[in-house]
Amino acid sequence: MKNQAFSRLIATGFVALVAGSACAGSDVTVTIDSRAVSAGVVWYDVAVIEATDCAHALPNMVAGIPQDAGSLWTGFGVGVSKSVPPLGDIKKGKYTFAVSAKDANCGTIGLGCTDMEVSGGEEVTVVIKPTENPGIGACDATAQCVAANCIPRPTTGTGSVRSLVLERTGEGDFGDPFGGVGTVIGTPALIARGKQFLLAYREQGAAGTRLTTRTLGADGLAAAPVARLLDGRCALSEADATAVAAGGGAVVVGLSHPPCPNNASKGGIDLVEVGVDAVPTRVSFTGNTGVSSTFSSASGLAYDPNAKAFVAAFQAAGAPTVATVDARLVLGNGVRVGDGTGSANAVASSPAMALLVTADSRGLAVRAGKSVDSAAQGLVIARLSGRLGAVWIDGRSAYVASTVASESGDDIALARFDVAADFLSAKRTDHTTATPEGSGAITGLALTGRSDRLFLAATRKGAVDLFVYRRTPIGFDFEAHRPLTDGAFLSTPGQVRDGGVAIAANDSAVSVAWTRATTTTAGDTPGGWSVFAAPLINP
Repeated sequence: MKNQAFSRLIATGFVALVAGSACAGSDVTVTIDSRAVSAGVVWYDVAVIEATDCAHALPNMVAGIPQDAGSLWTGFGVGVSKSVPPLGDIKKGKYTFAVSAKDANCGTIGLGCTDMEVSGGEEVTVVIKPTENPGIGACDATAQCVAANCIPRPTTGTGSVRSLVLERTGEGDFGDPFGGVGTVIGTPALIARGKQFLLAYREQGAAGTRLTTRTLGADGLAAAPVARLLDGRCALSEADATAVAAGGGAVVVGLSHPPCPNNASKGGIDLVEVGVDAVPTRVSFTGNTGVSSTFSSASGLAYDPNAKAFVAAFQAAGAPTVATVDARLVLGNGVRVGDGTGSANAVASSPAMALLVTADSRGLAVRAGKSVDSAAQGLVIARLSGRLGAVWIDGRSAYVASTVASESGDDIALARFDVAADFLSAKRTDHTTATPEGSGAITGLALTGRSDRLFLAATRKGAVDLFVYRRTPIGFDFEAHRPLTDGAFLSTPGQVRDGGVAIAANDSAVSVAWTRATTTTAGDTPGGWSVFAAPLINP
């Protein structure tokens, strides 16, 4: 939803939410009419509840709606959100739609409820009425109101929250473009490897195609780059992303390998295993005649600990596809995602679950499962507006960043979802937006995390931005925004035009790598990197 349109809805006390139905293949629009209490509303609780009705539900919601009240739940802020979060999937049946309006301290000031039989395409209106005792359920002195819920205040021994101070320890650029003016370079790849980071990127020009890998230390010191010419390439534009993942004691880099025109050659994916010294040790190609495959982002590869194998998410012949990598670094038969349209934006996996984000004509679709293969074939647990998505998961909590159209070009939405054990639904537990510097469309988006923090990076014309969020028991709090244009290698913001970005973090540092543009011009270096000291702070 456009920011301008959302502002008009809030001003009149109306908020609209859309719930997509995977089973029914239709949408349910929920409109909140809060004109009676709109002046004091800071947060909304929204729940969709089965097997009850308003008469039985409302008496239990005087102090707010419990997170476990319904099959779907979300909490979002009027003052901090520029887009209204979708509710997720709703199958056909009878539901109670309940809404609680809360003040800044999570005190309930209004309630509303509507019963509705859902068959597809309904419009549900929930009218908020003031409560008799406004402020019930407010947080006490030991808690803070986050995403419409009271959570314990994180403290240190001094009783205050320690902030993470990002001190730049090192930076550098990619050097002269391999092919001179007109060199094509896609989004770089970056991954934490113990106390170090591995940077990988591909350049393509008249001289051929080159993969460069490099080790970056948490102290900002960089080892010498390792360059390798890639075989079997043609003079074609290779502007898609380089992907990377680590797991099972190995690091694998993924690169598209386009078919050569007019000679019925094979196109597919190159997979490169990289040693501890950033030197490629194995290269394997998997492809089919005439098939073009591309990676959308550096998060197109993941290690699936349940399958004990790497998994690639990419576009093959224009369709989002997921394929498992065997011990020989050969891709297996790919599984098309959903209806086979759109693109695969990002994939992540952990022992608890796997997550896959794809883009289609309706925006971004988020799927979850026990493995990446099951996620690819599973239901959509959430739909988000936008073109680009990035993911990071920790246990059954999934963090998803996505672009959101705004009056300035693009903002970024960041949301946390708690995914059900059967992977059929998810509850949104926090939601916010960030606005990078400058204006125009966001061209690159990357997300990573660790036990104490989330790190989000974005590129758009003239800007590379790093955002830091403190993790909380149910979500996250914005902590810092660090424009990277203050570094020596980004001293001229106009040099950033349509580049991509990658990010990685370990317990002592965070690193960001970016490209300035997909095609270099006179005076360009292809891209650069920065490393910031970021010691682990557990409140």
